[in-house]
Amino acid sequence: MLPPRKQTTVDEVAKMMHLPPRTVAGILRGDGRSTSRAVRERVRLVAERLGNPAPPGTTLLLVQSATPYYSFQPQALFQGVVETAHAAGCRLEVAIVPDDRLSHEAGLKALMYESRAAGLLFNYHLGYPRSLPELIERLNIPAVWINSLHQHDCVMPGDFDAAVTLTRHLLALGHQRIAYADLTNDFTAHALHHSCLERLDGYKQAMLEAGHQPQLIGVELPLDRRPLLHETLTAAAPPSAVIAYCPRSLMPFYQHAVAGLRLRVPGDLSLATFVNEEHEITGLDITHMANPWLEVGHAALTRLVARCTQPARRFDPLMVPMPLIAGGTCGAVLPAER
Repeated sequence: MLPPRKQTTVDEVAKMMHLPPRTVAGILRGDGRSTSRAVRERVRLVAERLGNPAPPGTTLLLVQSATPYYSFQPQALFQGVVETAHAAGCRLEVAIVPDDRLSHEAGLKALMYESRAAGLLFNYHLGYPRSLPELIERLNIPAVWINSLHQHDCVMPGDFDAAVTLTRHLLALGHQRIAYADLTNDFTAHALHHSCLERLDGYKQAMLEAGHQPQLIGVELPLDRRPLLHETLTAAAPPSAVIAYCPRSLMPFYQHAVAGLRLRVPGDLSLATFVNEEHEITGLDITHMANPWLEVGHAALTRLVARCTQPARRFDPLMVPMPLIAGGTCGAVLPAER
């Protein structure tokens, strides 16, 4: 018998969030527009977590692929999962599983039996067996996906909104010729992470809404795209700013602009990107959208606890907002330079 839903108090949430009770009360009433969207979402998640306690000692299993690259676990993500499991009084275990074991009913049932887990947290961003989501539904296993887009019960960074925010940031600085570059992903491949398209689409929408034509560099072309760098940056009307999918796509522009063409960043060219972990840009003051892995971990585990206590419940996909970190690689454009 699971415990009844607990009535969460404003003071409990305020204490955990280090916020004034009055602010928390306003957010929970739906009147928290004076606070950021990220804070409002976090308050709601904490309130939900406190209101849905799991039975003491409940075991939850974090499932990762044995195939390199299929699972991505930044330290902050794992920290968020562990912190929330501890706060909920749950026991967290980690299983690194061969992919084929999850492709059939017997393998999935054996994993549940061996771990004695009440629910599964899947950290697969690529390569999971295509039969796995249907198996989870058919066997009615409480499960939540991390950084993998599904119809429900998944938590990930808000890539689309982040791309819109980053593009609008550059537009507000006066840039009109803003290009989007992805020199990392093969857009001809069948298995493409959803963030590749979400970031691209968010950039396109913001540009078109502002009345400017998107300029794509490397997208939908073979992977050897670096010859495009010189051609792009020396064109008659080169971009005044480049948004890159990730630091690996950004650095060739930075290096070629500064070392090859002697351009000033941000005087001649502004650069911005999306960052998974801060060590990717150590020593560089780059404007970027920061992936909120700590909050993703908190939210994913919170939802898994709720699924375990309310098995019939389903959650819509949750896109956790990314904060904008304004660095030294983006500058304003003078009207005469537009």
